[in-house]
Amino acid sequence: MDLIPFLIFKAESGQAEFAQWRTEAGDSALALFQDRAKAEAFCKISSLSEVWVVVQPALPMLQSIFKAMIQAGIQYAVLDPDEKSARTVYKLAEVVAAAESWFSQNSNK
Repeated sequence: MDLIPFLIFKAESGQAEFAQWRTEAGDSALALFQDRAKAEAFCKISSLSEVWVVVQPALPMLQSIFKAMIQAGIQYAVLDPDEKSARTVYKLAEVVAAAESWFSQNSNK
């Protein structure tokens, strides 16, 4: 894994909700950030309230989050979005598959 991204989330009624961004095609995408400053800037431009928190989950938790997002119907993730664009758009299923492959190859070392 080259990047362990930061995410923005809030927890309400025992449910976690993660910040999302809308692609040009209109799809919802999980917002991922290379660093805390970019995530905090997104909170400001998106007018997210103080209940939203920036976190950098450990890899196993990140995998679980990605899988949960896919199950919830979110098929994409975007890196470093702002109000108009995102650096990169990823298919979450491909990210999960690549991470699982990486884990299986590196767990024996």
